[in-house]
Amino acid sequence: MGNPYIHILGPPANAESGSTGPRRLPIISFVVYHRSGKLLHYNFVCTLLNDLFGIQTRGGCVCAGPYGQHLLGIDLELAQLFEEQVDKYKDTEVLRPGFVRVCFNYFTEEEEVDYVIAAVNFVAREGWKLLPEYTFQIETNEWYHLSNRTLPGRRWLGEISYASGEMKYPRYEYLEKEVTTGEMSSYLDKAAEIVEDAERRAKAHHHFSELTQEQWLMREDAEALRWFVYPDEAYLVKIDIEEPSSDCLVGNAMNYHNPEWRERWASLCPLVPRYYAVSGMGESGERARLRYAATLVPKTDRSTAAIRGGSKSEEAAFGSVAGLCAMAQSPGDGDIGGVSPELPNELRGEDSSIIGAESADSDQRCAEPSGGTCSDGVAACRPGRASVKSLVEKRRAATAHSMRQSGNELLRQRRTSFWDEEKKSKLTRQHDPLQYTEYRVFKRMVAAIREFDLIQPGDRILVAVSGGKDSLTLLNMMLKARRHLPFKYEVAAITVDPQTLEYDPSPLKNYMAQLGIEYFYDSQPLISIAGEINPSSICSWCSRMKRGILHNACERYGYNVLALGQHLDDLVESFFMYSFHNGKLDTMKAATIVRDGRLKIIRPFVFVRERDTKDYANLSNLPVITENCPACFEEPKERSRIKALLKAQERLYPGLFGNLQSSIKPLMHPDLHLDKILLQLEASAKATKNQKYFPKQQDRP
Repeated sequence: MGNPYIHILGPPANAESGSTGPRRLPIISFVVYHRSGKLLHYNFVCTLLNDLFGIQTRGGCVCAGPYGQHLLGIDLELAQLFEEQVDKYKDTEVLRPGFVRVCFNYFTEEEEVDYVIAAVNFVAREGWKLLPEYTFQIETNEWYHLSNRTLPGRRWLGEISYASGEMKYPRYEYLEKEVTTGEMSSYLDKAAEIVEDAERRAKAHHHFSELTQEQWLMREDAEALRWFVYPDEAYLVKIDIEEPSSDCLVGNAMNYHNPEWRERWASLCPLVPRYYAVSGMGESGERARLRYAATLVPKTDRSTAAIRGGSKSEEAAFGSVAGLCAMAQSPGDGDIGGVSPELPNELRGEDSSIIGAESADSDQRCAEPSGGTCSDGVAACRPGRASVKSLVEKRRAATAHSMRQSGNELLRQRRTSFWDEEKKSKLTRQHDPLQYTEYRVFKRMVAAIREFDLIQPGDRILVAVSGGKDSLTLLNMMLKARRHLPFKYEVAAITVDPQTLEYDPSPLKNYMAQLGIEYFYDSQPLISIAGEINPSSICSWCSRMKRGILHNACERYGYNVLALGQHLDDLVESFFMYSFHNGKLDTMKAATIVRDGRLKIIRPFVFVRERDTKDYANLSNLPVITENCPACFEEPKERSRIKALLKAQERLYPGLFGNLQSSIKPLMHPDLHLDKILLQLEASAKATKNQKYFPKQQDRP
């Protein structure tokens, strides 16, 4: 029997009674159902196939957009909602719809084909149990195992050596091992053991009950469009998926072959994959043939979206999703037995007319609008999609409400918000994005300089430039501030080279020469030393060593201020790391005095967001040097986990970092050392209590 969790997209090969249909390429696209009423994310499925079985598949794959949306049951309104979330906000890439695609080459051996099919079946049935072991990045749509802390055997171009006259490089035997066909079956057994261990761990932990509850990690409007299951919803059950029994028709079991089940699914998930019935599922071969003919998507020209091969050329504007999807094939060479296909119901407008096209059959309506099968054999129509429907209705209601408002009320609202909106949009209207971003960064940096009195007249400031976006942006802003602040100061730059294999400072040297500032370059074999002493954390050890090198350079070259590029995101992350791991309220200071008052360390970007420095670096085409240290490829580090936590919360509360900035501003002050104050208060309170409860006894005579 088939796998009720796998829904293969597109019309089946046996849709025509008594015929196998046209010859096809062995490229199979499918989605996987989950009992939570959502689909398993296609990238999660691809990751599992890779991690468990070493099978490379592709996720997403909506290359032919209109046809892909047709197969996933996405109509024009739903497509616009997805486009708004993915393109406008640019932080919900994981929400992009798609499916899994598996390909078989003509030279693939039968044993390999059987292995791939068995692996896909295993992942569809048992893979959801590994969801709590995985996590994902909302911005990049990447899924990875929680224990994936390092990238083992990462190869570097710098490891290639020609010292002996020939090319030599380290070899990693475990990466070069080839898997034989006979070993493939053992991977299935090993995967079953891994799933059993994961299920045992999930049930053994006290938070197992949390895995049966619905989660919210995105904005409300994005959650309404969420079609995939979260890792913490692995054991959430909202809909049953039954295996078909051998003594009944497949369509009688509660799975996607059943119209009632599909109607229930449509009320839970925004994506309802288009269903194509096949013969042998409770309907005649003639009805299966009619259904197959009625759900074909015609070939179209790219320029005009005109149907080829028909008696009438129906055109729609290029780029319209509805216009490309809505065309039904006219009777002609492309017909099957002279049957004129029926247009899917969701591609019709309110007046039963085709969107972007004209049709003589536009008065035919579907008899079952809530999902399932129409009386005439047409595939399932537009589902209910309760959450998405409410979202669409909410947007329509808001639009209608604004249109009903009187002109006086609109004028009053415009007057109250005129000056604020004018200030925000003035630079956007009159200048390019680079100038607007530069203004945002510079304004917040100057605010921090004034708030914490970071720069004094006559200061000699040495900016630490690593080649990243933050330090290069800081250097440019410090040079600009020198032209605008009412006092004079000097600016120079320094780079510490830890002598990693791929570090190339030449772009920085040329760039500093173009800026016309004094530039110091200090190279130290930090990575080699770290390999000898083997510190517990290479990153923290290397950071301390760099800090010492910078302090010595400032005194050696006669600079009294060292400027670092930490921004507001860094300070907030440090605040939470101090709280989680050290049990105290603290973060990095806006300014710190070291070396007995001879050196002052400042962080002018304590009010600047990381995304602003990133935008400025990209728009200015700064010579940013990408991270190249091997230790920096260890994921996920603790700071990365805190960053992911804050991003998830910021999606729910857009003003989060503004509030956190106000909360931790006292901790940024150079003269406030809260830990010392708390220790003094604790010592004073302890002495008072000891005197009260344990009074000193008088010495006996």
